[in-house]
Amino acid sequence: MASPLMCSEDTAQMHPELVDWSPWLAVFGIFSHDGHANFRSAIRNTYLANAGSNTSISATFAMRGIGAAASTLEEARTHGDITFLPAHANLTRAVGPLVSLRLWFECALARWPAAELIGKADDDAWIHLEGVSAHLRGTLNALRHPPHSMYDKHNSSRPHIYWGFFQTFHWHLQKGSPIGFSHSFGRYTDCSAPLQDAPRSLWEGNSTEIQPSPSSSPHMQQHAKAVTHTGLIGPFSFARGALNFLSRPLVAELLSNTLVRAHWENTEKRNFIKGARLPWEDVYTGLGLSHAIAQRFGAEQHPIAFVDAGNRYVEGWSFTQSDSSIVYHMLTKNPTRFHLLQEWSESHHCHPLASEVKLRCSNPIYRSCIGAEWLRCRDASDNSKCPESFSRLTDLKKLLRSGQWRPRFLQKNSSS
Repeated sequence: MASPLMCSEDTAQMHPELVDWSPWLAVFGIFSHDGHANFRSAIRNTYLANAGSNTSISATFAMRGIGAAASTLEEARTHGDITFLPAHANLTRAVGPLVSLRLWFECALARWPAAELIGKADDDAWIHLEGVSAHLRGTLNALRHPPHSMYDKHNSSRPHIYWGFFQTFHWHLQKGSPIGFSHSFGRYTDCSAPLQDAPRSLWEGNSTEIQPSPSSSPHMQQHAKAVTHTGLIGPFSFARGALNFLSRPLVAELLSNTLVRAHWENTEKRNFIKGARLPWEDVYTGLGLSHAIAQRFGAEQHPIAFVDAGNRYVEGWSFTQSDSSIVYHMLTKNPTRFHLLQEWSESHHCHPLASEVKLRCSNPIYRSCIGAEWLRCRDASDNSKCPESFSRLTDLKKLLRSGQWRPRFLQKNSSS
């Protein structure tokens, strides 16, 4: 069976017919692997059917293609919604997602050159695309106008954003993985220890040397002493991997930064012992941005901002859903839940319109590991029209008896 066509910058140049010049608001890759065909099928039959012109969001499954299973190749030919990345399909969970992230970013820049935002999602997350689209549009509009236009009230440049549902980590240089987790987004004022202050031998993980080299930045000299001796980098914020988006120029700068690129590729080559904390790709995005993006980014001096979409994210082992949530991350891996979530949303979901999205951007700002100042914003939309009350969808019998819900998916299964 012929190998699939891999998506890369070179492929886009050799096959210009594959390049999509549509002015998408956003494009995202749903990271998946050979063993999750049932998840991909459920996604196709639920939220992915709403991608396209109605939401201004395009989506594709992003999978490593070298050595992919014959059934996956046949699935790709049948549905035409899988983008293959030039890496081995059997890479371990330790580094596979990190490799996929780098290759997906390279692919997306080349294949969707007019998309404003580039994102990634996990294949165990249900997504309400209409709600996501409205929040992204509302976020960009809100940040263009005072009081969120950052630094001055006359700067109407389109903001560059890192959008998602945020948490905080540090990075352990010798272990090559995250450490020092916090649920709190924005608890810390700034990054106390930058990667460039650490000796190369340390972040390559082959030396016990842990003293920082001299910093050229007075700000970093002031803050590095307390923590660089521990071999930690950070703190930095990151958006959870279930769904997040970056402005296109931020992705390009992340990939082109030589320091971040070298550390990224080195991390992909490390061996991680069983039970070790892994270099999760969502955390690494936050680490990379904290070192790659300069203040007042770009020739037009675009402001840069973290945007936390707040309580519109649901995650847990129990099957609980909010009428206003736009992302549900399944800790219990059950593709049937995609159908139930989709039908629940069709009769219960509500979300603010783009014009109703409000942000609360707090001080102090976050100072990154290279001194760039990021605005830290949280969703502050009026939820009076769209309450955040939760329903336990696991209690289907009670819901059915009460007449609140009669899902078509269950009716179809019971009659078959």
